[in-house]
Amino acid sequence: MMETGAAKLLYAMSPWSSKLGRAPVVAEPCVGISAYREWMQKAGLVYRPCAAYDFNMDLVPFWRALRNQGLQGTSEVKLGLQEGDIERNVVLSKLSSAEGLISGPPCQPFASTGLRQGAQDEKGRTDVFESVVSMICEEGSRGCLLFFILENSSHLADANHAEFLNEMLLRLEVSLPYFLVDTVKKDAAEFLPVKRGRFFIRGLRRDCLPDPMQAFLPAPLCCTDLLPAVTLEEILDLSLAATDVQSLCAGHAANLTLYKQTISQCIEEHRAQGKPLPSNTVVVELDRNPLRTFGGKWGWGKIPSLRTTGPPLFLLSCEDLSRPWQVMRLHRWLSIAERYSALGQRASHAALFSRDTHALHAIGNALSPVQLAAVASPLVEAAVNSGVLTAGNRCKACAVELLPHTKPPGTSEMPQSIMCIRCEEETSILTSYPTGRNCLRRICSCCSSTDRCLSRMAKAPKKGSAEEAKESEEAKKARKSAEALRGSVAKMGSSERAQWYRQEKRKRATESKKSRRTFATAVGALEETRRTGNEDCSGSRYMTPRDWCAREMILKQYSTLEDAMVAYEQRCTDPDVVTKEINGELCLRVNNGGLENVVDRHTVAASVRQRTDLAMASSLMVSKRKSGKQAYVPAVAVRRDLEQEKEVAENRAAEFQQQALALKEKADQKRKELKEKQATQLPSLAVAKLSLTNAIHKANASMSELLKRQKATADTLCKDLTNALCMSDVPVKREAEEKTKVLNGKIKDLETAMEESIAEWNTKAGDESLDIEAMVSMEKDLAAYMKEWHLGKHCQAVLDTKQQIKNFREFTSDCKKEVKKRDKLAAKATVRGSNKKAKLDHPNSQENPLPDEIINCATEPEDEMTVPLLLPPTPMEGFTRDVTRHEYYSEQKKWVEQMLLRSSQKYSCAVVTRDNVARPFLQQLDQILPVPLRSVARPSSKELQEIWQLYFYQMAGDSGRLSMSTDWGLPELRICCEGKEIYLGFPVKLAGNTTAEMLQHLERMRAEEFLTAVERDGWCVTCRPGRGVVLPTNCLFWSPKEPASC
Repeated sequence: MMETGAAKLLYAMSPWSSKLGRAPVVAEPCVGISAYREWMQKAGLVYRPCAAYDFNMDLVPFWRALRNQGLQGTSEVKLGLQEGDIERNVVLSKLSSAEGLISGPPCQPFASTGLRQGAQDEKGRTDVFESVVSMICEEGSRGCLLFFILENSSHLADANHAEFLNEMLLRLEVSLPYFLVDTVKKDAAEFLPVKRGRFFIRGLRRDCLPDPMQAFLPAPLCCTDLLPAVTLEEILDLSLAATDVQSLCAGHAANLTLYKQTISQCIEEHRAQGKPLPSNTVVVELDRNPLRTFGGKWGWGKIPSLRTTGPPLFLLSCEDLSRPWQVMRLHRWLSIAERYSALGQRASHAALFSRDTHALHAIGNALSPVQLAAVASPLVEAAVNSGVLTAGNRCKACAVELLPHTKPPGTSEMPQSIMCIRCEEETSILTSYPTGRNCLRRICSCCSSTDRCLSRMAKAPKKGSAEEAKESEEAKKARKSAEALRGSVAKMGSSERAQWYRQEKRKRATESKKSRRTFATAVGALEETRRTGNEDCSGSRYMTPRDWCAREMILKQYSTLEDAMVAYEQRCTDPDVVTKEINGELCLRVNNGGLENVVDRHTVAASVRQRTDLAMASSLMVSKRKSGKQAYVPAVAVRRDLEQEKEVAENRAAEFQQQALALKEKADQKRKELKEKQATQLPSLAVAKLSLTNAIHKANASMSELLKRQKATADTLCKDLTNALCMSDVPVKREAEEKTKVLNGKIKDLETAMEESIAEWNTKAGDESLDIEAMVSMEKDLAAYMKEWHLGKHCQAVLDTKQQIKNFREFTSDCKKEVKKRDKLAAKATVRGSNKKAKLDHPNSQENPLPDEIINCATEPEDEMTVPLLLPPTPMEGFTRDVTRHEYYSEQKKWVEQMLLRSSQKYSCAVVTRDNVARPFLQQLDQILPVPLRSVARPSSKELQEIWQLYFYQMAGDSGRLSMSTDWGLPELRICCEGKEIYLGFPVKLAGNTTAEMLQHLERMRAEEFLTAVERDGWCVTCRPGRGVVLPTNCLFWSPKEPASC
């Protein structure tokens, strides 16, 4: 089996495991099914998850099953959008310290099967990549992180993604200068029977290297240095049965035939050249046509790809490819368990998911543990050999300032100075702060202080709070001034804004702090101590009943909150449990382990000596003159200096207020001067003519927008009215058509009036005798005209159209109310008498008991169905109404009509492929079908899923269709949506295995035999819109069609 081969490879890739004796503590954002877990378990080490996150809730059953199998520490695995989303819900400062970090962020923005939008991914999935890089920088800055591995699509290294990749690498190099970072590509086909090329970003702390100055990391492992690669034959389950060709859909069957032809030609070419076949097993992708050029479609002894949605992989044996499929060695689908084995995971893990689709998605996104071991094992081995990573407890944190930072020759030096984005002056990493995810966009400490001061002064108190009530008028005025100043600074140009920040920076530099005294300078005795030691932190905490129940409902089998609360109460009664009442709730103590940290303590003890005879500042000055330099500095001086500090802050607030007023006056004066200049200065003739032309174009665009908006409103109302009246009588529909015609006429009049107005202004502007003053005056008149035109003063069509739309909206609303009232009355109606033939209350059918249209039919389900089953009309009418009103129905109806026109056939159908459309319809059918029919089991096999689907069919008028039996030999539910359906049939068993043979048997039947069967067991059903019937199996029936039946 594959698990044996993978286990040997993983064990051979971990020579350091016996020396270390434990698994390194590794954080795993985007954990998935954890390739690191499989690696450690196959290497014989105990795996415990640490800081593992993933937003995919489909992984919950998988991790729950692992916990039931004995895996400890699953509480560290955070799943779902609330806990597992590292982009929104993970606080970097609260992350658990780890010795390594392994992650595989989403690869869809870079993979060849996606849109390859890269950093501009419309779903923002590259933000997850940046969040993982931020986690690496946070973990590395603590001094515990030794190595990290980032895995993604091999296309991340392409030229069109170079900018994003370079930005990420630069962030890592700048934020972690004591790490050596490199990139490497590795394909799983070197070790495993699957083609899966991946791109890795690796990093190792320099003190783990033999030479901290070296320029390259240890090379990844190769299969030639270890054991032979695992073959495809080793992972296959020989007990699985072959797949029947007839069970395949039409597209898969056609592609399979083409694959066999292509592979046969390749086999003949190898034999003609005397070359052996690469493998006796071929894996093909049945969803891709081999005659097209896109993508890898099949491989010799290698699986072409493992995508999240499949693909449908099919196995073929080469030695008996020309023989019938029943006797071939391999002619079947590749199972999900074999996919897991092919990637190095355990085959049994495929059964731990609640659905097969979840298992397919998980293995499609998974990282191969063999690939991970190949690129990460050399880094771990270097850390073990250097003595940094030792047995026993995890690696202790160290001061990153003491780590080797020097880069080797030939590499770029870390930038010593960075430009502040506010004042545009040079700053450094230590004297600046990052402004976002890009750590190179920084703001210096002085400009940051200015921003904080402005924000603090402009911060408004919360509405309705006590602070708002206590705010004085002066404070409110200062806050408004700060808001105005901040808005003015934001509107400045880049050079003017930088100059303002530089001025504020110089002012702060002149405010010397040397002359100020605080309580730290007014001491008579000062004692300072420093101490370093280890501190054990307990991970125990008290959980509330609701938090405990929420965790257990995710990890255990509790389906309701009541069951979880019962289990919580039972748990609290156990003798080994510690409880505590907090805020009126009985909380349970939970032990989450412990944490050992290296703690640096710095203690400063000071004492202030104050003379009892000095209490005021004046006494202080007299005492200083008398005592000279030997006098102690009392606390009175400290108080005076603090008052001076407050005075400085008040002065700064007043200065900001004056600046805000000055900037506002300057802006107002500038606008006033510009307005006066424009009013007195006339433009040139060419400029005036161009300005008038642009004004007319803007007027035309404004009118067109109004017309467009009115048309859109009218179309929406007409569509709503049509949907509401689809089941109404003819007079109401005629009234609706008349009102629709009037509304369209008003809109047409508005369009005509708009064109006439624009033509009139164009005529005026085209006059060659106009001078500059006349053009300027005409432009002002046009502005006033447009203002009144929108109000309807110059165009009566605007008012008429708005009024007509208002009337039409009221009519539509009234019609909808009537339809809802009619639906409620229809829902209350019941059919009395189960064996009575139901009437169809439909405007097209009138009141017709259908005595001659329904012959020999049942109204209740029977054990052995031999005649059609009529379904109750009331629920079927509601279902039909919902279907016909759906937009998807009208689209499919048009598509089916087009197919009928293109082909010479009179019958065409379309499967409901949209799951969000078919699922609600199927659920509604489950509710309205009789109880005995609801228990029909859905097919579980993927090859038979297409049987259990909804589809629309339509037949042209004056035609018919003869059916030997229902499709697939199963009872068939048919519901008439439009027109009329007639079914005439009788039970008969025709001899033959094919349609042609059954037709020959039907042609050989004598007239007497045919008439006897019809008179004895014949049946007839006529369905009008809103009626449904279940046709029995083993019946020959004929369906003549009238025009417009669907």
